[in-house]
Amino acid sequence: MGRFGCIAISLVLMVASVVRAQPVIVEKGESPWAIYSPADASPAEKLAAEEVVRYIHEISGVQLPIVHDRERDNLLIVAAEANVGLRVPGNFVRLDEPDDYNVVAAANGVWICGKTGSSTLNAAYAFLDALGCRFLAPQYDHYRGSAEIVPKAPSITFTAGAIAARPALRYRKLYVEEGHSDDEANLRQMIEWMPKVGYNVLVVPMDYQGRGRVRWDTWREALTPELQQRGIIIEVGGHGYQNFLNAEMEDATLFQKHPEFFGADRQGRRRPEHRHAFCSSNPGAVDYLANNVIEYVQARPEIQIFDLWPPDGVRWCQCEACAELGTPSDRQALLLNELRPKLLAVRPDLTLEGIAYHDLKNPPQKVKLDPSVLIDFCPSRQNFEFTVHDPAAPTRAEGDGYPNGELAAKLKAWRQNFDGDISIYSYYRRYAWDSLPLVLPRFMQAELKFYTSVPVQGISTYCEPADWFAYELNHYVLANLAADPEQDIDALIGKFCDARYGPTAKQAAATLEVMAQVVPTYCSVPYVALKPKDQIEAAHAKLSAAEEELRAAKPSADEMQQRNIERLLLSIQYALGDLAIQAQRAGGADEATLRRESAKLHVFVSQHKDEGVFLVKNNRLSLPRMQARYGLAQPENRAADRGQRNAAAAPEAEAPLD
Repeated sequence: MGRFGCIAISLVLMVASVVRAQPVIVEKGESPWAIYSPADASPAEKLAAEEVVRYIHEISGVQLPIVHDRERDNLLIVAAEANVGLRVPGNFVRLDEPDDYNVVAAANGVWICGKTGSSTLNAAYAFLDALGCRFLAPQYDHYRGSAEIVPKAPSITFTAGAIAARPALRYRKLYVEEGHSDDEANLRQMIEWMPKVGYNVLVVPMDYQGRGRVRWDTWREALTPELQQRGIIIEVGGHGYQNFLNAEMEDATLFQKHPEFFGADRQGRRRPEHRHAFCSSNPGAVDYLANNVIEYVQARPEIQIFDLWPPDGVRWCQCEACAELGTPSDRQALLLNELRPKLLAVRPDLTLEGIAYHDLKNPPQKVKLDPSVLIDFCPSRQNFEFTVHDPAAPTRAEGDGYPNGELAAKLKAWRQNFDGDISIYSYYRRYAWDSLPLVLPRFMQAELKFYTSVPVQGISTYCEPADWFAYELNHYVLANLAADPEQDIDALIGKFCDARYGPTAKQAAATLEVMAQVVPTYCSVPYVALKPKDQIEAAHAKLSAAEEELRAAKPSADEMQQRNIERLLLSIQYALGDLAIQAQRAGGADEATLRRESAKLHVFVSQHKDEGVFLVKNNRLSLPRMQARYGLAQPENRAADRGQRNAAAAPEAEAPLD
């Protein structure tokens, strides 16, 4: 899947004229079937076979044996293509890319095969999904056993015939990013879930904003075996020039020894603050940084993609020599081009990643970036009332946001000027939303159709355990759309809601649809203009009516489904409270009223901080932060939250927004 070959297929094939097209694997609690797993199976292949055994037992109570002999019938053949030989059934679709897989019913059994061990694991979960298992979310504690739904039945029949998948996007990433609610236990739970829906890259900061709190090294020993067993790509790094060249190095003497290594401001003063990029026109500074990067990745051979991005909210060196290098994107490209062969000499298996973000959103003008580098394009400060490519989007966003059309144009310019892979650093779950429930399945499908047409090769999103439920549908749908952006979105949403909400699925789906229409347009979402009071009140009434219908349907659900309905209702109540304050703002309410009502809303959120709906930890949803959404105050410690400890020293730079 090269630059112009990433548009791919994911399809269900109808099987004709084959024996046992719908094999009965378990009948009334008994089975003659076994699982074939090669004696030399890879860890991912072994896990795939074990998972098929585990879930079939959970469904039916029958424990199928794992065998290494294929000379028998009634086999579920769980193996990578290289381990199944040439005797494949006629309806077996050719596997070309590493993520391709087949699940095929044939005369001698059911073939559950991928091109690689990791795609074989994906095939196993696709097979289990076809049996009715629903892997809705990681098994976080707040789900109390309802994260996935496994049917109970004395008989199991594989009715799908044949499934052949070729994911449209090569990189399907989850970002730990700020990691406010992550710990080793819930990261393990997320890793276990990722291949069940198709995510294949976990991105962990080397050291988020240099604060020492969210670091790959904290979890490296525990998580590396879990990730490698599943064939999940390990990506580490982030905003981090300062991790490899900073004034605290060499016993805090580096700045005194080599002030020329550090970036200059407009007055020519060399600046030791982390937010100032180092002087990349200085060969000694480049070598110093490069040697430290090489030392870091050599000591961590598990890292497969390494992100080397400038500091968040970077201030570029203003010296004359750096200015001659060109634009910030030219400077980044020069650095990556120089570092790439040095890394290749010691880690030929490593992919180096740069970023297209803020003043790096335009592609390099003077430098041809090495196509082996991966670029993360960030449509930051997007107006989420409109898709990134919607011609109806306003040409000027509220505040300092980018017009959506400008973001789409910059992405196309990158594609025109860069021959390597581009992955979209999406914001389908933003910290700046403060757990407001933006429901985005249709929005994401429209954007992924656009992104794959550009084309790009990857997609990603943030995730936090503490408010996973608020965005669980987005996380589930994105993984599916990354495999096939053209699939039936109504069927996908319905499949999720049937599993999550049971007999109330119709009302839940309708409510989620209303939320999708109301929240991005009328709630206090960054870069979305405040609407007239009558429009906000109409949106409030519409969502309130949907809430009432959902409450009326709730008694028909079982205890587990009722609990999840209650959590959906928490998200709705939060959105309704936000809409009420928005209406007051639009109606000219005084500051005292807005402060009082926002304080009430904050109390509500805080009372439900452990339900998996709201991210309250580390002051992510503090009262000052919430009130800032209504124009009342700036969030407390905002400068520290953004790593801008020295913002006052250089006011010309653009401030980031999470």
